[in-house]
Formats: sequence, C-alpha cells, structure tokens
Amino acid sequence: MAEEESKKIVTKKHLARLEREQIQRRYLITGVSVALALVILVIIYGILDQTIFQFNKTVAEVGKEKIIASEYMGRVRYARWQLIRQYDQTVQMADMFGGLNSANGSYFQNQLQQIQTQLTNTTLLGSQVLEAMIDERVVEQEAAKEGITVTDQEIDAAIQ
Repeated sequence: MAEEESKKIVTKKHLARLEREQIQRRYLITGVSVALALVILVIIYGILDQTIFQFNKTVAEVGKEKIIASEYMGRVRYARWQLIRQYDQTVQMADMFGGLNSANGSYFQNQLQQIQTQLTNTTLLGSQVLEAMIDERVVEQEAAKEGITVTDQEIDAAIQ
C-alpha cells in the first residue's frame, strides 16, 4: 500500500482540479445553507403573521385612537353569537305560538330569514360592526371633549 501511494503522482493539474472542486463544494454548501435559511425565515414570518401581526393591524382610526383587528374580530364573533341566540329564541317563540306553519308562522319565518341573511352575509355583518365601533369611538371622543362623564352608579341605574 505504501508503494501505491508513492506511485501516485500528484501534478499541478490534479491540484488545480481538487482546488476547484473544493471551491465549488463550498459555494454549493453556502448556497444551499442560504436557501434553507431563507425558507425557514419565510415560514417563521408566516407563523408570526398568522398568530401575532394580523391581530395587531389597524382596522380603522378614529381621531388618534386605533381599532385593531383583534378587538374588531372579537366584536364580530360576539355579534354572530347574538344573532344565533336571537335565531334560537325566535324558533322557540314560534314553537310556543303554534310553530312555523301556524297563522303566526309567516311572521316568524320572516324574522328567521332576516337573521339567516345577516349570518350568511359576513361582509355586511362585519361592516355593521365596524361602523358601530367607529360610532362608539366618535361619541366617546366628543363626550371627552365636552367633559361628559358617566359614573358606575349611573350605568347600574340605567341597566336596571
């Protein structure tokens, strides 16, 4: 074996080729590493966007106040929940008054149809909720400008 190694003659041509191959291998490894790092960064950004960034985006601005997406989405979910409850209550009322096929049935069917339309038209529901939120902010800002305040006792009295 020692004889075989000594018989191999390494020429300048062989050395240059080995050097070129090592440089190409380094470039290849560097390129693959950079591409892999970019893919990982894009995936991380996508995850962060879906879990954090989207919820903090501004949906609307009223004066200096911002309405952020998480607040808006919560209100839309609540509005949908209220509509579903209203639908269930209307069905119960219809059953109490003889069902949907009784003389009062058309009234209840109209109400149920209106609620269904609101639930299926998500754009309309979302814009209604956003308009309501903007109106609330405008009223709050104007009340603050005028120095109008409401105490907790006044709120409790109004509720009762």
